[in-house]
Amino acid sequence: MATVGRWFAWREKAGGARVDDFVGRAAELAVLADELERARSGRLRVVMVEGEPGAGKTTLVRRFLDGLGDGWDTGPRVLYASGDEAERSVPLGVVAQLAAGLADEAPPPLDQVARAGTDTADPMRVGGALVSLVGRWGAAGRLTVVVVDDVPWADIPSQQVLAFALRRLRADPVLCLCTVATGAAAVPSDSLRRLSAEAGRRLRLAGLPVEAIRALAPAVGVGPISARLAKRVHDLTGGNPLHARALIEELPAEVLASDGERLPAPRSFGLVVLGRLAGCPPQTQRLVVAAAVLGRSCPLADAARLGDVDDPLTALEPAVVAGLLTEVPDGAGMRVAFGHPLVRAAIYHDLGPARRGALHRQAALAVEDPMARLRHRIEATPLADEDLAADAAAEAAAQARAGRWAAAADLWLAATRLTADATGRDEYLTNAVMVGLYGGQIEAVTRAAAAAGPLADPARRHFVSGALALVHGDSPSGTAALRRAWAELEQTPRVPLARLVAESLVIALFRHGSYDAAATWAERAANADEGAALYPPYVLGYLMVAGNLHCGRVEPARVLVDAAAARLGPDQADGAAAGAVNLTRGILLLTLDRPIDALAELRLAAARLRRDQPTLGIGLSALFDLAVAEYHLGHWDDAVAHGALGASIALDSEQGWLAGPLLCWTVIPLAGRGAAEAATYLGQAETVFAASVDPAPELLVMARAWVAHAADDHAATAAALAWFAGLTAGSQDPIEPTALPWRPLYAGALARLGHPDEAHQVLVPWEEAATARGHLRAQLAGLRARAAILRAHGDRPGAVRAYQRAAKLAAGLPAPFECALLQYDYGTCLLAEGQTAEAVTALRAARELFAGLGAAPYLGRCEALLAGRDVPGADRPARPAAVTGGLTAQELNVARLAADGLSNNEIADQMVLSVRTIEFHLGNVYAKLGLRRTQLAVALQQRPPVG
Repeated sequence: MATVGRWFAWREKAGGARVDDFVGRAAELAVLADELERARSGRLRVVMVEGEPGAGKTTLVRRFLDGLGDGWDTGPRVLYASGDEAERSVPLGVVAQLAAGLADEAPPPLDQVARAGTDTADPMRVGGALVSLVGRWGAAGRLTVVVVDDVPWADIPSQQVLAFALRRLRADPVLCLCTVATGAAAVPSDSLRRLSAEAGRRLRLAGLPVEAIRALAPAVGVGPISARLAKRVHDLTGGNPLHARALIEELPAEVLASDGERLPAPRSFGLVVLGRLAGCPPQTQRLVVAAAVLGRSCPLADAARLGDVDDPLTALEPAVVAGLLTEVPDGAGMRVAFGHPLVRAAIYHDLGPARRGALHRQAALAVEDPMARLRHRIEATPLADEDLAADAAAEAAAQARAGRWAAAADLWLAATRLTADATGRDEYLTNAVMVGLYGGQIEAVTRAAAAAGPLADPARRHFVSGALALVHGDSPSGTAALRRAWAELEQTPRVPLARLVAESLVIALFRHGSYDAAATWAERAANADEGAALYPPYVLGYLMVAGNLHCGRVEPARVLVDAAAARLGPDQADGAAAGAVNLTRGILLLTLDRPIDALAELRLAAARLRRDQPTLGIGLSALFDLAVAEYHLGHWDDAVAHGALGASIALDSEQGWLAGPLLCWTVIPLAGRGAAEAATYLGQAETVFAASVDPAPELLVMARAWVAHAADDHAATAAALAWFAGLTAGSQDPIEPTALPWRPLYAGALARLGHPDEAHQVLVPWEEAATARGHLRAQLAGLRARAAILRAHGDRPGAVRAYQRAAKLAAGLPAPFECALLQYDYGTCLLAEGQTAEAVTALRAARELFAGLGAAPYLGRCEALLAGRDVPGADRPARPAAVTGGLTAQELNVARLAADGLSNNEIADQMVLSVRTIEFHLGNVYAKLGLRRTQLAVALQQRPPVG
């Protein structure tokens, strides 16, 4: 059943109650059995087993797993790990436990984590590898059970990996059991808690009933006790199994034989543990105390050295008999572990401060791991120590360079405590806040900053307050504070901090549409020292190009793209840096009305930027820009597929700032087709933006407007887009027609509602900018809206001239949807003028384009106008095929990759899904289309661009 002996080792490690000590919990076991059957049927289930310390969470899970059987070939695959407060700063430590022994099976980089415990791999890439591994087991019909004991104490990257992988395994036979101690300082990550709410349940363990307490006595070997005595034990312990067992084992024989009337006053659990320790030989006591100083678990050899124990095996035996320590088989040598965190806590906290400090100092000399040595030095030092602060800061910098954000933040916070130098303290706290926020430790660094008080350095003080304000959703205060920090730095330069301030401003400004300022700050950040950079240079390069293009500065953007291409070395020709050049060149070509050329660049960008790390933010941005290009070219199937793929990965990797835009751009082509899925994706987008601490909902507004437009609801279209009108007064950026084309859509809706003067005011800035910058597609959209305004004013000849000018522009543009809307509007205008023959010609052209796009709502309106007016017997374009209308976005994505010749395993890797999920989607595709795999390429062939 287990993976390379891992489960059998854990049986010994679990400790605490012996195998035959388990009593009661029949209802809880039934719940777990029910969840197991649900998972076995191919549905992910996540169960959070909660209870106070000592409630028996680990024992319950162990008993449940004992009942699964040991069939290696047919039984469930069990992956086990446990969190540890002392090891929470070790990135991917819990994943390394889960993967232990799987090096020969696991795909990279999970194989490296399994083999060497590497902590430098990208968590989302590790999560993708875990999806691939468990997915293969599921495809072979094997159930996987993942157990994470004390999950709140798992390191943050491991919790990210677990949440991401489980979300991508929703259609696989997977049961995840996590134990959570109530009242602990740590809690599971938000993503794991949400996942439990979506795909599982919380199982709360109350105290054992009296009957179970009575059954516990013979189970622990003290013989039967009376019901009254069991009731007394229950009253004193609240039914807590660990406390009840400890009390029963401490009772004298004469009390056990009584009815409970003479039960002595109970000692606390800690005193019971210390009493057991006192009953052990001196060398055993030294061994146990040393182990408590070293952590929840440690190598037996380390504990022996620290405790000055010559014969560790002899010393260990009484500790095992007393239930203080357990043996844990380990490939690198024997380890010992405390059966329960409360046991270790009782022993550790009984040590006086002086003895604790002395033992930590000795531990720093006894252990081999450099990080563990540093941790013990820090624990041993309550006062300022400048040398130790410098060592902690140096190691923090090394951890940050390796991407181990949580470990770096903890070390910089320790350095903050250990220094008496105000300048050093400010620097260490600034660094701790920076990497802590980047690593997701928002609450921890917020508390640390508040406890530290105001920083003496004004630049660092403003940076810290600005960064915290931004992450808590106060963008105006955050950007203002960061600008004050920069002003201070201009007076007294500190280059690494300047880079951090500038990068933080870039992201804040870009997210809120201040593209002009964002581009300027990106340039400042790029020119600053890279030593403290949070992002690779090509990410800032992308933001500089995008910011310039959004502001209409095409030539500076072109120079930046060419310079980035020239800097590529021979070893970068097919890597992420080259992909970033493809990405920036692609968005430049889109702005220059060259979408076909842009499409080729953006396809390369998405492939290169997602090859090794499919969850990378800039790679998901490439999917977004690719979907935009495909939408404009009329490749709506591909636009939906790429938008949905990016949104799905962004959601599951907790990148909401990317998930929202990707969801919105998936909505727009789906709405154009009248697909029911549009409402589903729009609802998801609404949820993402509502949950954001700092939302920038421009694309959500556009998605709502296009949904209303597809429904021919001009009032709803105008109501949605009125949001933009409320922003323009305070905007400092120039109007860029290609960025967010809301003005012509809003002006057209206003004109049709009888408000041409207001529509005129909205449209004029767009027309001026589109003409000045030579954007043909933007001019086309502007002319169509201008014609609607002229019609609302009663100037039908002027409207006809505007439509005719637009038609000349459209003749050379590969923009099928915009051209279709133009022909439709022109046809309705001609009908109003009584020019039926010319109107029919325009409407037939619109019908042809709408049919090719599968734009069912627009096609229906077009056919309604042609009814009774079209030439009898004239050819009509076919209605949208089931290929475009019957598949979900996810099914369409799978079908397209299969049509491209990818195997199921390759598709799973591309989409970061399990093979079983791919097989499920392909089964739906075949059933809906009535096709075989070999027929997909022809059936899904994309229409060529128009123009």
